[in-house]
Amino acid sequence: LYRNNKPLPDKVKESGEGYTLSGKPLDPNSGAGRAYGALAPGDTGEYDPNSARATNDRLLAQARKDGSIDLSRQVLPGESRSANTKPVKPALTAEELEKQQQEIKRQKEEEEKERIRMKKLKKAEAWAKRQAAHEHLYDDDGMTSYSRNRSRRHVKKR
Repeated sequence: LYRNNKPLPDKVKESGEGYTLSGKPLDPNSGAGRAYGALAPGDTGEYDPNSARATNDRLLAQARKDGSIDLSRQVLPGESRSANTKPVKPALTAEELEKQQQEIKRQKEEEEKERIRMKKLKKAEAWAKRQAAHEHLYDDDGMTSYSRNRSRRHVKKR
């Protein structure tokens, strides 16, 4: 909206007239301000000693001088903020990448086969449990007492 010189919608203006999330005006010397062309015509983008960035830099420098800021945890350029940093692995060649992808595919296929095998095993176990639970209801001929004692009609064919 700022770059295209469009006004803010009414709902957005409720938080403020600026083009930032907080509603404050866009600082032309900030990274976002420079990216969206917030510099005034004729402004070279030189370091403005009165900008918020300059004020922040001065306060940080003063805090470093008087020791009120702990520099032992400062992250230097090129370092990681993570406590358990791992060395960067070199890029893989095309052959190594292909082997790695094949290995991953093979592992997935094995996992799928194992999943299917376990599913079949559980199904067989469930069937065996059902059979065992109802085994006492059947005699040696495979008939229940109901079917054995049921009266049967013998219909003669004409």
